[in-house]
Amino acid sequence: MKTLYCSSSENIGQVKIENAESEIFRLNNDPFVVNSEYPKTWRADFSDFLYCWDETDIEVSNPTKLLSGYCWITCVPIA
Repeated sequence: MKTLYCSSSENIGQVKIENAESEIFRLNNDPFVVNSEYPKTWRADFSDFLYCWDETDIEVSNPTKLLSGYCWITCVPIA
């Protein structure tokens, strides 16, 4: 069982697997993201749980379990 740890800004949550490729393409080609002072690359992740260490919304379950047929969309800094 794996848990993905990230901040809220590094994650957009669960996306259906069949929509993930187009969503990742959109994020990786967003001019705001590409021209940011801290460029990132977005990717799919299939960890069992997601834990956002800066989550303060009491309505959000933390960690959140990945649903069947979905993946997390998260990012990593470009070195």
